[in-house]
Amino acid sequence: MKINHSAGSMNPGRSAMSMHHGYPWNSRRIFSTPGKQEFVIPSNVSRIRALVWGGGGSGAAGIYCTGGGGGGFTEHIWACSPGEIVSMIIGAGGEALITDNLPGNAGGSSSLTSGGISLSATGGSGGSQGIKFHRPDNGGQGFGGMITAKGGSGGRSVNYVGGSLPSGGGSAGSWLGNGHDGGDNNCTSNTNYSTAGGGGIGGKGGDAGRSGYFYGSGGGVWGDGGTSRSSITGAKGGSGYAGGNGGVYSSHYQKSAENGTSAPWWDIYDICGAGGGAPPAASTGYINPGNGGPGAGGAGGYHSGGKGGILGGGGCGYNYGGGAGGLGGGGGASRDTDSNNPAGKGGNGLIILYF
Repeated sequence: MKINHSAGSMNPGRSAMSMHHGYPWNSRRIFSTPGKQEFVIPSNVSRIRALVWGGGGSGAAGIYCTGGGGGGFTEHIWACSPGEIVSMIIGAGGEALITDNLPGNAGGSSSLTSGGISLSATGGSGGSQGIKFHRPDNGGQGFGGMITAKGGSGGRSVNYVGGSLPSGGGSAGSWLGNGHDGGDNNCTSNTNYSTAGGGGIGGKGGDAGRSGYFYGSGGGVWGDGGTSRSSITGAKGGSGYAGGNGGVYSSHYQKSAENGTSAPWWDIYDICGAGGGAPPAASTGYINPGNGGPGAGGAGGYHSGGKGGILGGGGCGYNYGGGAGGLGGGGGASRDTDSNNPAGKGGNGLIILYF
């Protein structure tokens, strides 16, 4: 699908109207708290647009573990009348694991009904555990809208001699198409540990290197995440638009989503951040990875995985937990977990209404 970037704001504080599909939208509401929600269509509103995402699955923990899948997506525009009720259910993200050697938990489905309109998006499934060389197909799917897309899958965990390392979480589906997968783990060393980045809505998470503490960065909105090329440097995150280019070792702005309120303005075109940058080599101090910007994945890291930005997947972690997915994104897997450092939680589902 061709995206007209001039149609939306790149300024999160904007309060002017937005254009999409040739129609002006003056207001919008965001719903991200799991459970039942209702919205009464205001006076003088004759058309409404809805974007629906399912929750992300959580990452698995332990041996041969993979990241959670991203939530499915659907979008629709329809004629409405003032006073009509839009009924919604927001799916919860898959719960994080604090015990090793378990598969991840699935994210919940989100749905919307209004008159004869029925939209739904299933949640991503949890990451798999205990299956060698497995690449899961665990993204959710959208139904009922003019646009539907599948969530990205967790990356593949490839074992080295004596064990295995985790993979990154997949991003949510979006108006750009199907979500992108989390990074694969390709480490083949039994002494050095590499970890993979989470997927972004427009790019795959960076793969973990084969040896030497190579960490993958998060996928961005306009590009795949990178894998470090040597054991003494990190990798740049996938490129973004509003978020700028993913920098080495850096964190990026994570746009928060208010619940059911109207300010600040937040257009889907604002979700254009860069992927979190990968940390430097483990031998230089295990510096934690960068978090993903809006729409982008977090980087993999030794201590823990970077968090995904809104709709992005979490990076995987080695010793101290995987990164959580952003809203709708899958959580990163983790080899070792406990109550203080769980495998990555899946992001809650999300519904945005424009009118």
